[in-house]
Amino acid sequence: MYDVKFDLTNIAKMEVPEGISVIDDIIDGYKNYQILSVALEVDIFGEIADNGPSSSRDIAKSALVNGRLIKSILIALEDIGLLKSNKDKYFLTETAETFLLKESPLYQGDLILSAGSYKSEWNNLIAVLLHQKGPVEAPKELDEFQIRSIAQQSIRGEVQKVIKEIVSYPRFSESEYLLDVGGSPGLYSIALCQENNELIARILVQNHVIPLTSSFVRRYGMDDRIKVQKGGIKNLMKNREGKRYDIVLISNFLYKYPLEMGDILENVPLILNPGGILVLNHHFCSPNCDIKPVDGVHEIDRVLSSFENPLCHPKGLKKIIEDLGFMNVYLTPHETASGHAVLCIGTKEGELPKASKVAGKTHI
Repeated sequence: MYDVKFDLTNIAKMEVPEGISVIDDIIDGYKNYQILSVALEVDIFGEIADNGPSSSRDIAKSALVNGRLIKSILIALEDIGLLKSNKDKYFLTETAETFLLKESPLYQGDLILSAGSYKSEWNNLIAVLLHQKGPVEAPKELDEFQIRSIAQQSIRGEVQKVIKEIVSYPRFSESEYLLDVGGSPGLYSIALCQENNELIARILVQNHVIPLTSSFVRRYGMDDRIKVQKGGIKNLMKNREGKRYDIVLISNFLYKYPLEMGDILENVPLILNPGGILVLNHHFCSPNCDIKPVDGVHEIDRVLSSFENPLCHPKGLKKIIEDLGFMNVYLTPHETASGHAVLCIGTKEGELPKASKVAGKTHI
């Protein structure tokens, strides 16, 4: 089957092909991940940021870690490109300052640690692989750590691309009210409110997510314009308060309803103002779809991030939206940190109401 042949009778004459470097790279990658995970767990990057250039002894003392091992870990972090050294002092590289300090808006620490967490499907991929086919199970409740990692992943381009598409909507500057369901915890609403100073947003999340999403909103100073409350897609079917929105954004939330999306979304037109838009942002599977597979790792990521049930056939979703009466419905594929996703956007017939411009306008 393979051209490589070994003389199993004489170990001394066995030759190891150059391809062994592939194996070494994989093993070294795992070891580097463990080194970075340890550095994040004991906050080596934060210690150096707080105390300035530090020796291995300084770091061992401040982080309360094994002084004999820390020197080797620091050398490894320098090899990776996360630290630099001058004599016996270590300091942060720009990469570490940007992505590994908790104060940075692009912090990726929780995302890194989540890949090796005992809750991660990546950490128990064999169980996912051997899972018997059957009814789609409801996703397990995500904890705060997992939610933070989702936010950190989405900020790596997905949020920006979704926001750019919405902002390009001709009537965006006239929009006053946004409903945000699912997706990254608060980041879509925060970004859209930053782009439109007249916009007021309501975010629907699971009850246990409210404190974390609210903390994101406070961090960006949006408490007076963004309200966070318990709710989900099925709440759209119970719009008893008669609230109307100019934008309804539903992101990464339809995976549990592959056969009932029409029913789930049928009341969206009732809560949209004339001229308002519905924006759906979801991952789609590759077979027989318009979206082609990317590399294998990101293809797996896409499946896992959509609870093993990515949506199929974007054109089918487009027809559902058109059947609900939306006009000018279009699909826009875009790249995410987990591979390809598709935006489906439709406009409700009519004109947006004139902006109220009421002084002191508060939450809807």
